[in-house]
Amino acid sequence: MEDIIFKSNEENFRKEKSGIKCNTFRYVDMDDTRFRRLMRLKDKNEKGYIQINCGTKEFRRKISDITVWEGYVIISWREKSK
Repeated sequence: MEDIIFKSNEENFRKEKSGIKCNTFRYVDMDDTRFRRLMRLKDKNEKGYIQINCGTKEFRRKISDITVWEGYVIISWREKSK
């Protein structure tokens, strides 16, 4: 399965990559294939991979939880083992 890719700003990217902030909070747009894929994963209780980009920098983590709340989705992952 392909990674689900999102962009981040510099401040959040630094926190997300370092493990200080192990989630991203997004407005759900079901016209966007990324959110349809996330909902399929959630419905099947499966975990995929998320890739976060910021300019030319990126990192990849296994999704540990997908929570839907009032039109938003919180995608969580565990900090990468050091």
